[in-house]
Amino acid sequence: MPGKTRKIGALLVAGALSALFGFAVHLFSSEIVTPYVASVMAGRQVTPSWDVRIPAALSSIEQGIALGLVYLAVRACLPGIGTVRRGLLVGLLALALSGSLVRQPLMNLLIGNPPAVVAAQDGVTWFIWLAMGLIVAACLDLLMPRAGPRTP
Repeated sequence: MPGKTRKIGALLVAGALSALFGFAVHLFSSEIVTPYVASVMAGRQVTPSWDVRIPAALSSIEQGIALGLVYLAVRACLPGIGTVRRGLLVGLLALALSGSLVRQPLMNLLIGNPPAVVAAQDGVTWFIWLAMGLIVAACLDLLMPRAGPRTP
């Protein structure tokens, strides 16, 4: 058990230090970068345009490829848990990495958004990432089957 305790401790220390760094940069950005951008953009009007749909769709493949790479690593580490569970795990990891698993819904609640609004906004994000994780898992297990027995 000492080895497992040490691993958990190391994970907590690494997670805390990296989160501290990320939060410090976030605070810097909020205090320095955001006002700078606001001053540069003052008086300019940016209007939404449907012209960005094609570049947006084409460039979103980076997320799918990244999920695929994460899935292959998860599959190598957890071969016995099955495609659906691994796909959901990849989706949960993507949500957590983007701060959308717990942090964003919590912040949305804390700033005063009603629970129904938080559920609607963050629910869409959850649906997207979990579905993408499942799709990547199903496709890769179908197109790149592992040698040996497969679990559903």
